[in-house]
Amino acid sequence: MTRVPLGAVAGFTNNAADMNGRDYMELLTSGPESLTGAAAIAKANSLNGSGLFVVANDVRVKPAGNLQIGAGVVFKWTAPSNRDIEVEGTLDVAGTVLEPVVFTSLLDDSVVGDSNKDGGATQPAPGDWKGFEFSPGSGASVLDRAVVRYAGDATFANSAIFLSAASPTITDTVVEYSETAGLRLAFGAYPTVAGCLFRLNDLAVVGARIAALPGFDGNTAVDNVRG
Repeated sequence: MTRVPLGAVAGFTNNAADMNGRDYMELLTSGPESLTGAAAIAKANSLNGSGLFVVANDVRVKPAGNLQIGAGVVFKWTAPSNRDIEVEGTLDVAGTVLEPVVFTSLLDDSVVGDSNKDGGATQPAPGDWKGFEFSPGSGASVLDRAVVRYAGDATFANSAIFLSAASPTITDTVVEYSETAGLRLAFGAYPTVAGCLFRLNDLAVVGARIAALPGFDGNTAVDNVRG
């Protein structure tokens, strides 16, 4: 296991790890990290080309910050972690059909395997980590072809993705297994949400004002507990 500050990840390319207690790169182990400049994370920056990065603390993209996350990257949060991604600047997540960007729990063995090497002894659960919080100033942010799983810790903003007076673009993204809502809008959020799937959450989408509805197009909700 290699521990690397968020801003230094781009300096790692095509490295291998084998027969360690954990064969992955761990980010943000010394406390919340505030990104005030530009940083990019690609699948090639991970160990063994798996795309896996394990996160132990909050990721904070400050107003001047710009974090780009490329296709095939997998962020797994230590669980239960009570941690999140807080965006005041710009978060640009660019997955593809074949390689979405995945945000999930470290206990989720369905994505890049048994990362914590416990032989499947632990299972992921809704609320294993908090999720995303987009604040005013993050309107240029994009989540495109992402998968957000096992978030929505009920101590957070009661959602896997919380928009607080923020209007990012969320397209072709799957939000599933949230302990609370998949998406929550508050304080005048008017996002673009298109082609997304909300499934197996407690709730799909809550808090949308009537004036925000034109921003929603072609979305699907399936098998959520309360709709």
